[in-house]
Amino acid sequence: MAFCTECGFRLPDDSAFCPNCGAAVPVENRDFGKRAQAGGIGADAHRHKRSARGAGSYPPPGKKEQKLGSGATAAIVISVVILLLAIAGYMLNKAISNSSFTGYWESAAVEVNGTEKSSYFGKDIHGLFGIQINGNGTVELCSAFANGVLKGEWERDESGIVITGDGEEYHLSKKDGRLYLFSSGLYIIYEKAQGDIDHPSVAHGSLAEGSNNPALPLPSSGSENASGGYVGKETSYVAVTGADTAKNEAGKDVLRIYFTYKNCSNYAIGAADALYLTAMQGGKKLSEDRSSEGSEAGRLFNAVVRPNVTVQCCRCYVYDPGGGKVSFSIRGCFNMDDGGALSESFTPGKLPGAPEPMAIQPVPEPKWTASLPAEGVLDGKYTVSVLSAELTADENGYPAVRIRYRFQNGSDKAVSMESAVFACTYQDGVSLETVHASSPVKTDESFSENVAPGETLEASRVYQLRNTSSQIEAEVESSGTYSAVGQTYSVKG
Repeated sequence: MAFCTECGFRLPDDSAFCPNCGAAVPVENRDFGKRAQAGGIGADAHRHKRSARGAGSYPPPGKKEQKLGSGATAAIVISVVILLLAIAGYMLNKAISNSSFTGYWESAAVEVNGTEKSSYFGKDIHGLFGIQINGNGTVELCSAFANGVLKGEWERDESGIVITGDGEEYHLSKKDGRLYLFSSGLYIIYEKAQGDIDHPSVAHGSLAEGSNNPALPLPSSGSENASGGYVGKETSYVAVTGADTAKNEAGKDVLRIYFTYKNCSNYAIGAADALYLTAMQGGKKLSEDRSSEGSEAGRLFNAVVRPNVTVQCCRCYVYDPGGGKVSFSIRGCFNMDDGGALSESFTPGKLPGAPEPMAIQPVPEPKWTASLPAEGVLDGKYTVSVLSAELTADENGYPAVRIRYRFQNGSDKAVSMESAVFACTYQDGVSLETVHASSPVKTDESFSENVAPGETLEASRVYQLRNTSSQIEAEVESSGTYSAVGQTYSVKG
């Protein structure tokens, strides 16, 4: 029995290298050397040799064993190479098992757009994520944003290690003694920690408030704003920007929460249709209040928004100013479970206040409607034309525009233009509100009048302008297909 002189590891018979530390084993320390020095190979060695070559492989008595030819020599060389490769593989696996990646790690920071941050989405990142890398090739991951522990496997790749499990794949690299895991557009930075996966500094799912409120997945970054991220599988980018209080018409306390919404999809859609909002206090869902709809930010929540355009929104909730924290979350309407989410919490009495009003970026020469015809058939049965635009004023004297249309009903039943198609006028990529004109005309009422099958009617609608410099785009869209007609107009007098 031989032992490694470097690490004391028990050596297999005839080992040329220590399988534990890789040190070369001197000839005099190898097991076969000791037996030879003790008086030859002996019967025990003969049994090993016979077993290795196979029964009946010795020459018959009285005949000399033939010398090995070049083919046998090559076979021995190949066998030695295979043996050395096996030893090298074992040593590599051992080195990986004992590598600097193994152990328990916890999140210490995140790197967003090249900038390291200690907090993210209003949360101290320390301990929110844990990862345990075991020497046997298995790995476990936990998160304060999700209940349970994800189990998987890991192996070396060209830049570090790759983790696979539950259909997901994560890449880990190492720099300055810390691990960097790339996920959802950012790097989570881990440092070695005390304890293990079952004893983290932050309990699994600790951010999931309320027994019926599921844990929220961490959204991807995409911005320097610590309270912003993508939701709806990156079709929307939202950022919570502030909160204050007010009284509604019934005298109840309401919490006003402000956030920005950017449409990252390929079609026009507003925050009201793209987002699902939830506010919780004391484990109960708060009722939404309509007080916000009187403000500009509240109205923009219901506006239709062009792709890559950002607006500031606001929603109000009836709450208890003497109660606990209010948890506010935003998800995408169409893929709430797996599209990402953003969460923020507010403490009554310590609210950050309302943000500064955010101006909509001007689009002096919009291109969205440029390719549309002024007249066309929508849904295969309604012939619609956008005829003209004229400056006017709303009932409060503010600048407005009247858009005139022609509508022919090609269906087999009476319908109004209002119920058959969707008319929308945009300025700077955001839809305008419909208003009553200070000087109404008959066609303003025709928009909601029924039109008999085969009949044609002219109608109009009045929209309040946001400014008198940016062009407007008057469109009529099909309710059942993607067809549309439209024209662009200057609003300068």
